[in-house]
Amino acid sequence: MLSLEFNAEKSHCTIIGKKSAGDVSSVHLCGSPVARCESIKYLGVHLQRGNSIKFDINPTKRAFYAACNTI
Repeated sequence: MLSLEFNAEKSHCTIIGKKSAGDVSSVHLCGSPVARCESIKYLGVHLQRGNSIKFDINPTKRAFYAACNTI
């Protein structure tokens, strides 16, 4: 058995699919509500809320241009 602890304050939730625009009940983790957001960074990739999976590359492009400008 794994002894894992989850922190609701460090967790985020987004909806992808047909119900993304609708009203969906809130998600709770250990009695605390999990924050909903428009975009989630997972393994370096930004996933956006919507009817289908969308990837946001703008934060990665901004970081690349900022690194180039510091040279």
